This record gives sequence, C-alpha cells and structure tokens, in this order.
Amino acid sequence: MYLLFLLLLVLRISKGLHLAGTDQSYAQFSKWYISVNSSLELEFRTVSKEGLLLYTDDGGYYDFLEVKLVEERLRVRFNLGGGAETLNIGESLADGAWHTLKLTFLGSLTSLALDNHIASRISKGKEFYLGNFTTNSYLYIGGLPPWYKKQLANLALPSVVFEPRYSGEVRNLIYAGDQFGRPRNQDMMAYKDVRLTSQDHCRLKNPCLNSGLCLSTDQGSVCNCRGTRFTGIFCEKGLPDDELSVWGNGYLALDLGRVGHLSPPLLAEQDNITLSFKTEAKDGIIFFSAYSGDYMSLYLSKGEIRLDLRIGTGRLKTGVSKKRFNDNEWHTVIIHRRAVKLTRTLYNCKVTLEVDRTHRERWTSPGIYNLLASTYVYVGGVPDKLTHVHYRPHNYANILPSANFIGCIKNVELRADSVHIYLIQLGKEENSLVSANGQLEFKCNAHFAREIQHDVLLTRFYDETSSGAVTFTRPQAFLRIPGFGDERHSQISLRIRTLEHNGILLYSPGQGGHFFGIEEFASHLYLHYNLGTGHVKMRISGSRVDDGQWHLLQMTRRGGEGNISLDSQSQTFKIPGNQRDLKLMEYMYLAGLPPFQVPHPPQVWSASLGLGFVGCVRDLIIQGFPVQLNELAEEQDSGSVKPSCNTPKRSCKETSCEHLGVCLEGWHRYSCDCTNTGYTGPSCNRESSTIQMTGYEDMKVLASAQSDIEADDISVRFRTVEPSGVIFSTSDDWSSDRLEIALSRGGLVLTVRMDGHESVMLSGFGLDNGNWHTVHVVRHGRQVLLEIDGASQRSETLMSSTPILKRARYSIGSGIASSQSYPNFSGSIQQVIVNGRNLVELERNQLLSNSELTARFKLNIEVPFHPITFASEQSFLGLPQLKTYYDLNIRFMFKTKERYGLLLYNGGKHSDFIVLELMDGHVHLLLSIDRKSVELKDNNPISVSDNQWHTLTISRIDLDTVVLSLDDSSSRVETGLSNSSLQLDGLLFLGGVRAEMFPELPAGVFSKNGFKGCLASLEFAGETVEALESAVLPSSDINQGCEEERVECRDDTCGNLGTCRSRPTPTKICNCDLTSFTGPKCLDESVSFEWREKTGLIKYEYTIGRFERMDGDVFALGLITPLPDSVILRIDHKNDNTYLELTLADGKVVVTFYSEKKEIVVRENSQKVNDGKYHVVRFSKIDNHALLQVDDYQVKSVVPTTATRRNPGGAVKLQIGGKWNQLLGQVQRPFQGVLAGIVYNGVRPLDLVKQRKGGAVLMGDVRLLKQIPFNYRERNLDLFERMQQTDSSSAPGVQDDIIIPKCTSRRKNLNSKCYQYSGSGDELITPVYNSPRLEVSTTWTHPCLDDEDCWQMVAEGSGVNVEQETTTIHPYISATFSTFEEATYPESTEYHYETYSPIYPSLYYTTPQGGRMEESPPGGGRSSYENYDQKYNIYESPEEMDPETNPRERVKVTNLTGTLLVIGIICVVLSAVILIIVIVMKMRTNTDSVAKVPESKTFLPEETDANVFAAKPVKTNSSKPVKEWYV
Repeated sequence: MYLLFLLLLVLRISKGLHLAGTDQSYAQFSKWYISVNSSLELEFRTVSKEGLLLYTDDGGYYDFLEVKLVEERLRVRFNLGGGAETLNIGESLADGAWHTLKLTFLGSLTSLALDNHIASRISKGKEFYLGNFTTNSYLYIGGLPPWYKKQLANLALPSVVFEPRYSGEVRNLIYAGDQFGRPRNQDMMAYKDVRLTSQDHCRLKNPCLNSGLCLSTDQGSVCNCRGTRFTGIFCEKGLPDDELSVWGNGYLALDLGRVGHLSPPLLAEQDNITLSFKTEAKDGIIFFSAYSGDYMSLYLSKGEIRLDLRIGTGRLKTGVSKKRFNDNEWHTVIIHRRAVKLTRTLYNCKVTLEVDRTHRERWTSPGIYNLLASTYVYVGGVPDKLTHVHYRPHNYANILPSANFIGCIKNVELRADSVHIYLIQLGKEENSLVSANGQLEFKCNAHFAREIQHDVLLTRFYDETSSGAVTFTRPQAFLRIPGFGDERHSQISLRIRTLEHNGILLYSPGQGGHFFGIEEFASHLYLHYNLGTGHVKMRISGSRVDDGQWHLLQMTRRGGEGNISLDSQSQTFKIPGNQRDLKLMEYMYLAGLPPFQVPHPPQVWSASLGLGFVGCVRDLIIQGFPVQLNELAEEQDSGSVKPSCNTPKRSCKETSCEHLGVCLEGWHRYSCDCTNTGYTGPSCNRESSTIQMTGYEDMKVLASAQSDIEADDISVRFRTVEPSGVIFSTSDDWSSDRLEIALSRGGLVLTVRMDGHESVMLSGFGLDNGNWHTVHVVRHGRQVLLEIDGASQRSETLMSSTPILKRARYSIGSGIASSQSYPNFSGSIQQVIVNGRNLVELERNQLLSNSELTARFKLNIEVPFHPITFASEQSFLGLPQLKTYYDLNIRFMFKTKERYGLLLYNGGKHSDFIVLELMDGHVHLLLSIDRKSVELKDNNPISVSDNQWHTLTISRIDLDTVVLSLDDSSSRVETGLSNSSLQLDGLLFLGGVRAEMFPELPAGVFSKNGFKGCLASLEFAGETVEALESAVLPSSDINQGCEEERVECRDDTCGNLGTCRSRPTPTKICNCDLTSFTGPKCLDESVSFEWREKTGLIKYEYTIGRFERMDGDVFALGLITPLPDSVILRIDHKNDNTYLELTLADGKVVVTFYSEKKEIVVRENSQKVNDGKYHVVRFSKIDNHALLQVDDYQVKSVVPTTATRRNPGGAVKLQIGGKWNQLLGQVQRPFQGVLAGIVYNGVRPLDLVKQRKGGAVLMGDVRLLKQIPFNYRERNLDLFERMQQTDSSSAPGVQDDIIIPKCTSRRKNLNSKCYQYSGSGDELITPVYNSPRLEVSTTWTHPCLDDEDCWQMVAEGSGVNVEQETTTIHPYISATFSTFEEATYPESTEYHYETYSPIYPSLYYTTPQGGRMEESPPGGGRSSYENYDQKYNIYESPEEMDPETNPRERVKVTNLTGTLLVIGIICVVLSAVILIIVIVMKMRTNTDSVAKVPESKTFLPEETDANVFAAKPVKTNSSKPVKEWYV
C-alpha cells in the first residue's frame, strides 16, 4: 500500500503538454521574434534519450534554430547568417525529472543555460537576428507537421524532418511573440498527438494580473511580475510612482555597458523610452542617451517639447510645436525607435513621439548604421563636459540646451528589445550601475508656486470682472443665456477650457428649421447653421480643444456670410441659398440643452448622445455685450454650474472603478467604462441586471421623440451557447431603416439599412462558447466601427445616400421578420446601452414609460458599497448642494430598525425643496417645484424597518413624472410640471439636520429626529458620493462601515407566536419557523402561492447528507381554502419508504404518518378550516411523540407504545397542493386556495420555488402572490356557496332552504346556476360552526438540540441538558381583515396572543440559505414525472400574469396506449382472484382480527384529560391496519 501511495503521488506531479512521440506528433506555437536581445525559456522532462525538442527557421532560406536531445544530452544548433554553430550541454537528461532551459541571444553572444549549467558562444557574421519575422516559420515543439516531408524547400535545415520526435512533457514556454511584445507564456496554436494534462496550473487558471507572467510549478502556479509596475503574489498591487526632483544642477546617470554582462554598447533593433514630467521652467534637458557620435536628446525649449536624434549618417530634429508644456502639470512622453533594414548598409529609423496620448507624431530618418546603440543615459540633465573614456570624444554642446531640467520626473522606463530598465527605481535602490549627481530628491517635492498663484489670480480676476468664469460640472448642466436678437447680424465670443472630448457648447433653436449651434465632438469644434435652406456643418479648425488650456472662440455673421476663428486660426464660411435672415428664439443655451428641447437637428451628434459641455467658460460676449455668467449660474442651476475655474487635478485613482472598470479622466471628475464588465453604476460597483431569454421572449422599447439620428453609440453584453439569434435591433414604422446585431454560426453579423441601402459587416467567431462577450457599435454618419470584447475592430463606410438612421423602437433579443431573419436570442443579455441610456437597468428600475418585457430578470443581490453608520438620531452630514435641475437622480441603500427618521433634506430658492424621510416604516418623498408640492410614498408591502438592506431610487422621468422605486416595488406620480425646474440652494443634509432646524422644516415633513442606521452605495446625479470625504459639515458620530447593534429579545419582541433566539442578531432575532410568517421579528408575510380551480402542484426534492440526519419531522404552514377534502402536503423519505401526509377530511385537519409498519393518524376534530379564514397548522413528530395544533386550539398528542423510527439521511420529496398519481398522470385530491409560509425542518420550499432554485418545480395552475389575501372568502363567494349546501339547520321547525345539486363535477367545480332551491324561508342560510374555545395548560417537551434556538439552558452545547418547558396557550382571537385589492399593500397581519411558546423549537437539523437545499437532485431539478406534460414545467412571472386570463389546463394524461389497457384488464382479473382468496382466508381467521383491538389500545395519550384519546381502526386500501386518533 505504501508503494501504491508513492506511485499515486508521483502521478499527481504537475505536468504540461504531453507529446506522444509518434510519427505525426508536434505542437505549433506563434513565431519567436529573434533579434539582438531575445530569450526563450521552457521546462521539459522525458525518459527518452533522443528527440527533436524545438525548431524554427527563416522560411527555407539560411537561418534556423534547432534544439534536440542526443544521447541524453542537449544540443543546440543555429545559424544567424554567419554559418551553422553548435552548443552542447547537460547529461543524463532522460531521468524523468523537470529541467529548465533558457536560450539567450545578446548581440553576438549566444548563451545556453540548462538548470545550473551555462554554455556560451560568440556568433560569426554581422547580423544577430534570425531571418525576417514576416517570412519566418512558426515555432514547433516535439516535431514538425507531416506535410513538411513533401515541402523540403520550405526548410532551411531539411534534415530536421528525419529527426526522431520528442516524447515527453513541456511546460512554461516563454518568449516574445511579436516585435513589440514582452516575453510571455505562449499558447498552442495547432497540434497532433498532444494532450494537455490536468496539472498545468497556468493553463487551467491564470491567477496573474496586470500582464504578470504565470509559471506552472509542482506546487502550483507562481506569478512573475517582471516587466510590470506591479507586485504581490498575483501582481495585484500597483507599485508607487518612482519620482525624482531635479533642481537644475543634478542628474541621474546610468552606465549601460555593465547591464546583463554585455560589452558596450547596448544594441537593439527597437527601443522605447517612457517618462512623465512636470515643470514651470521653459527650458531644460529631460532625457539624453549617446554612443560615440549617435545620440538622442529630449528637452524643453520655450515650453515646447523637442526631440533631436542622430543615428549613423542620419539626423532628425523635430518636436511638438504650438503647445506649451511648462504648466506645472504632469505630461507623459513615449518615444519609440525602430531600425528597419533597407539595403545591406542603409537603414531607416522609424521614430514615434507621443505626448499625453493626444499629441502623436511620426518620422523616418535614414542613415548608414547597423543597430540602435547606447552607452550612457542621463535623466534630468548632463555633465558639464560630455566626454567618453572608451570612445572617441564628441562635442555635444551645440545640440543641447544650456540648462538642465528643473522640476519633477517620474516612471522613467527604458526598453531595448527584451531588456527592461527602470532608471529611477535603480537610483533609489543605489544600484552600482546608477550614479546620482548634484542636487536630487527621490520624490516630487515641487514647490513651484508661480503657476498656481497665477491660476488663483487669474480666477480672481475673472470672478471680479463683468463676465466672470464658470465651471459646468456635469453633462446635464446648462445655462439659458440671451440670444442674438438680430436676424441679419450675429456676433459672439467666449473662452473655453476642458479636458473632455464631446459636448454641446452653444444651442439656439429657431422657427422653420432655423438653427445655430456650436459643439465639441472628438475633441474638435464644429459650427452648425441653418437659415431654412439646409443644414451647414463645418469643422472650425484642426486644433484640439481638450488640452486643458484656454481657447478663444470668436464668430461674426452678416447675412449668409461670416467668419469664425479659434485662437489664431481663422476661416470664413458662406451659407448656401438666398436667405439672409436667421430666425432664432430670443434665448439660447450654453453648454447643453434642457430635456424638453426635442427633437434636435440630427447633425448635432453630441445632442444625440446626450452630452453637454463639461469644463470652463469665461468672457462671454454676445452682440458686443458681456454676459454675467456668475449671476446666471446663481439664478438658475447653482448646484451644477460653479463660479470660478480651477486647474483640475487627477481624478482617477486605483480604487475609482471597481471590477476592472476603466477609469476615464474628465474635468474635475472621472467616469468609469463598465461595458466590458458584468457590473454597472458610476463606479462599476453593482452587479448588472441580466435578462434571461429562452428564444421566445424579448424586450421592446419605444424610441424617444428624437427618431432621426446621425450618430449612435451602442454596446451590448451577451452570453449564449446558441450559434444564431438576434441580440439587438432597431426598426421604424415609416421606413425600412434598421440596425441589427445578430449571431450567425457563432460569428457576429451587423446589418445597417439606411434609405434602402443595406450593408452587412461580419466579425468574430466562436461567440457561442457560453462566455460573456461585449459588442460595441459606433456610428458617425456613414462611418461604422464594430468592436468585440474591446479588442477586434472593423470599420466600414456605408453605401447610403443619407447619414440618418430612422428608428421607432428598440428590440432586445428579437428583430424584424424578413427572408433572412435570425431566430430570437436564447441566453443572457445585460448592459444594453444606447446613446448613453442603459435600457436594461432602466427597465429593472421601472423607469421606462414605453416598454414591454416578456423575458425575466436574473435575481441579483446587491452588495452595499462604502457603507457608513449614523450612530444616533442627532448625527448628520452636510454635503455640497444636490445636483439637480430638470432631472432628478438619487440612489442609495439603507438599513435601519427605526420607523421614523429624516434621510435627506435640501432647501432651495423661493419655495423649492426636497425631503426624503421614513414615516411609519415606509419611505416618504416630498418635493416642492415652482410652488407646487409633490408627495409620494413607497408601495412596498412590508415595513423597511427590518434591519435589512433596501435599495431606494428617486428619478424624474418625462419631466412631469416622479418615480420612487424601493427594492422590487415602485410608485409614481404625475407632477404636471413639465417645464419647471427644481431649483435647490444650500447644503444637502444627509441623515438629519441641526436640532433647531426640525421645527422649521416645510409643512408635510413628519420627521422630528434624524436617521439612525446605515447608508451605502450613495449615487447622486449619476456620480458616486463618498459622503465622509466630501462632507462640508462632518460629524464624529458617523463612522465608516455598517456597525451592527447588540440586539436584545424580550417576550414581546416577536410577533405571531415567534420565539426569541438564544443569540439574536439584527437579521435573525426571532425563530419564525412555526408561525407561517417571516422577518427578523416574524412580522412579515411569508411567500404565498394560490392554487386556482385548475389543478396545480409544487414539488421539491433534496438530499440529506450522511451526517445530517433528522430526529423527526416538524412543519408549519398557513392556509386558506374552500375545499373540505384535499391533500395539502405530502412528504416521502425514500431511504426507509416512510411518509407523512397533511390532508383535509370533511374540512378538518388530519395528519397521517407511517411508523413501525403502521399508519398513525392525528386529527383535529374541533374546528373546520375550509371557512375562507387564515389558519395556521403546526405539527411535530420526534421519536415517539407526535403533536398537532391548529391555530391556538387544544394540542392533539399521540404517544405510540413503540418509538417511531428516526428519519435516516437520504432523498426527501415534498409534494404541495395534492398527490401525484404516476399511473393515471394526474393529481389526486388536489388543493384549492392559498398556502403560505411552509417550513419543513428548516426548509422553506415556497421560497425556493420563488427563487427558482434547483430541485424546486412548479406545475399547473399555481401562481405566486404579492401578499396573503386575507379577504379570500369575499373575493371568491361562489366557491363557498357550493360548500354550504352540505349543512342545514338542525333545529326543529326551522324552514331552511334545501339546496339540491342539478349538475355534478368531480371537482365540484360549479357555480350558483348548478343548484335549484325549494322550500320557504331565507334564500340561503350559512351554517356557523362554533366549537368550544378551551383555555388549557399543556406541557410540552422542548429538546434543546441546538443552542441557537434554546434560550433557557443550563449549559451550552448541542443536545446537552434538555429542559422541559410548560406553555400556557390562551384562546385565539380572530382578526378582521379589510378587503383585499391587488394595488394596495396593507401591513402584515399579526396574531394577538398574550403568551406563547411554539409547538416545538427548530430541530438541530437546520438548513442554511445557499447550502445543500439549493443543490439540484439528479436530473438537474426537472420534473421526474415521465407522463407529465412538460409544458406545465414552466415558471411564470407572477407580476406579468393577468388574473383574468385563462389559466393552464388541468394536468391530465389522455394518451394512455392500448398496451396499458391490456395490462389493466389483466390486473383486474388477478385482483378478483386475490380478492376471493382473501375472503376465504378472512373467514378462517376471524378470531385473529378480534384480538387486534386490545392491541390498539396500548397506544396511550401523553396526558389524561376529560377528553380521553382512543384508537379506532378505520378502512384503508392497504393490508396494514390504520390507527385513527380522535377526540
């Protein structure tokens, strides 16, 4: 056994690719870019002495590389143009152990490292790279493809095809796969007779982040973070910036001659220099490198970036002009050089200079040289005299500025092919290769105050002048300013400053199509004019305006001609036609437009995308008169338009965007691109809403008033395993225009049809692999860009006569029917964003006014984001004013136990204000807009004071509608204020106000104190709010995180007969298992279902683990029913074939269970429950003690003489609402009515059905209810009229009407027309059954099997010191309920008892949420009924079901075959024979049956009372006697 264990241990060693070594085995990988600085690594192990391990060449010319095993030694043979050379290393390599091979080409030096041994050789010739990367072959492991044997001319070493193939394993193959890439772990492209073993950890799951290199070891995967700016086990921790302060007389020097054991200089085919700097100095050397007469110099000259380089005989001197970079802001510079061979001696040096990822220039400098070379590198300056000891001296004085750099430099990285050097990091570590000279500091300590002081003075100057400067902080902000006022003459000038790329700057509508506007799109300005003769759109200049600098814009028009200039660039324009008058409104909009300003000209693309200008505006002059921008901002939208204009700081932080969202810098703000993630929100912090479709559903949304659009930005995220289906489409009612995104055979098909011209674009493949994919479509007129998963792109120009795409509606998951139409989509869809509107999220929050959804949403559980705790009712925060004007967007999560408290308050101008508060456990919104009050309350059926997290959303849609969404419910109100804005002013108070402010709050506010609890996920105006960081008025009583309070549970804490837990928590205070209610205090209604007239059934099947046995059965439920006879609940234990069944017999509750080969019956005879009222049934059977209680009536107890068997582990099947007959294919004794709060041994099957968990199946005519209909009888009087004909008055002389049935039905499914009336007296008499109400004292045995539910114990521990508790049950007082209506949600009804303890506490066998109870049984949770029609196994969305629609037909199988009929006849004959035999035997054994009566009397009740329990045999279909216990 020990040897076997060792053998198994050896087999579990980590493996990689296993090559069989057959005549056809090989593995193909991407090309290896071999240059003067290249390396390859791999690990291998084998037991074969010979074999070809690796091969690549230049495509059949001269150069090749071959690695093979020869007599257990490794031999490397290569030719790089100077002739073939060989290296040998190692011995006894066929030992079955892993060996590490590393092959390195460094100029003329070739080195081979095998484990701890190194061999090297100086290569011949002048070229140090293999062939041409374009024509080189792929890299092959283990052998070559068989077809090479017929194409030997394609091999530089033809004899390689005769080499024996490698048999063994290979892993961690690492090299650079292209000329720009870093070395990485390569993926196999093609193979034959290769298997991927299960122990290659990196291929199974790569845990390395941020381009970290994954290495597979015997101990698992290990991340190598080399070449990245990250560290940590998974390269998950970003390294801090490497910063350097230079003061003009210092510099950092690096001697490259000693890097990597290289002889100087460092040679490379290509190199990259990346760095960032900030300064206020106009001149200074930033970076300099040189070798002999070659050099490269990056410096500032008069604030402009200059680049000067010389290679061989070629020289290039250029830079970025007309732009100043000495603004004391960080700027990033990237220089890329690449040597391209033209002839044997002539090369081209292709140079790319990029600054701030916006300024990009490319040049080519020819020259006679071999490779790029460097000896020394200087950062921040150079020595006074640049001379070199080892090379001829060269005078660089004429090519360098006189001054060194003054300012800060950070993150200087030099890449020369595969060599990566971080210069400042080496300097901080005091590496011997780096020397620090002069005055340096390894951090940015830039006290350059002149630029900052200049900004402050400039801002103050503009604030004090007549025009002033304002900042528009969000795209929805705008100001209404005066118009031109002259139809023939227009003149306007202003200065703008921004970092953002798109937005409306000026917008002036007119009459008859007349229009004037200026927009920023793609970082450039565009002028729009329309004098009624056609729309004119022109680009103002070639200069970008998103550089953060002030730009002067001036425009003058006289008639149909004009002049417009941006800074110093001016151009004229002429409007076609003879029209000279521009008929505009008397006003125009600055930086945006109100939402009611639709439709807009489709040529204004920023308006189509809903984007306003975000940035600064000053010096606005219209028709020669300055405009008081500060005063207008104060009068209109003071929350979103701020006075002054400050230089923005970097807004994006590492934690700004969650879940790998991409942070985008803006003007004093950031935004997160979440389209390639499964999350949404301003910070990608909450899980996206997901629509699940089966191919028969879709979602349709009517387009807004703007139906003609020239620009679209659409993104959709989907997941499917179906190869074809329509994902998204648009359609129009009056034209054939459409845009359709669909899958066809796993590839993406984009179809765009405009004005009768249709274009089709294909892209991607394998998108039906069950993974999430993101499609992004950008259309600018006729130009379309298609992107998949942020990588593959394809663009095309549409062949259409117009750039306008008309649409009337959007469809998700379906398209329009055509000859080439695709099927509906089957799978999951999320993140459907159309021109800035997330349609799926809006539909989930019920914020779409014209939409239709037939699919269903996946259940999402939102996680609180950045929670804070308000510890007392006096605590509050003062935040900046809420940003709202015509729009209103508030979203947050809250959690509290208090029923009253002020959530937020913001006062306003005139009488405007907004208040959110808790009022009696519900959310109350109070708005005042333009002196009109708007009041709205939530529609949630339960109180929010349950210490659970709730999500609240307040939105203003369609201008005159306010929507309040709380969790899954919503309410709305029409304001009638479509053209009125909410003008707030002052601080936004969060969680309360100052104590003296409460009496001064507006009328209608009920709060007298602040909010006490937790708030999280704060989002105001579409922005994430960090309340503690942005607070203007902070508070020490408010802490980060959500702090739970210690919960105390008293006798009156739990409602509806719930009991206190021994260790209550805020979410689990009371044990509600035997109440039929739920919630922390058993005050909330449980999940309820209604079984309607046509048959239905719910079943749930699960498995109890081997060590999770139960000691009995405990269940409770609430019911309302009109039927006197039905099966309510059936429980089958498959391991020992025992069962338990709850039924109604003559309207009375009966529980039957099987024990010790006998059926035991417990009956409640004192009360009928088919009276239309809500009744609670409780039952427990533990060991030899069975208890039954209905409402608070006397408990029925049965104690058989022999203990019942404990339930073993194994499968348990629950049937609710009837009992399925497999043979007949129908439900026997079906239930009709309402069942709620079913709990069986801690399992809540109705909750699992609602959540669509595995193992839970709903069939037939059953629907989910929003709340328990306590007025069920009033709503279904006809059902109870049918039942009343069974009883008549028993008093003599009473002339009751006798009801005689005229028609019959197996289900008594009749109405009043089925009866005829005879006799005299009242038309209908309803008998009332008044059973005695007894106040008794019953002793209950409480087995404290778990200290969680036992709150009176001598000692803690499971099953220790079991106590007995005496419980007094008082008479039940019936409650009266109001009429039930679908649209109203009354408070949860509570049973009123004086004192009560449950019939039984929970068993020690409990079921946590998300545990095994959610696991699917065999069959994946589908129905196991073979004869059941599968059309009933469909979940219905209860919110979408119409109560008046025809429900599903009754479950019944009608296609029994003739074979079954023959079998039935045979069974009848056999039954008759058996019956005769039984009768004969019965006659012979009559005395035996008499003897059984005394035996049944040995079953004694638990207590002796006036009501004596007796056993009575009853009839049964089984041969086993049935014991019926009755009072």
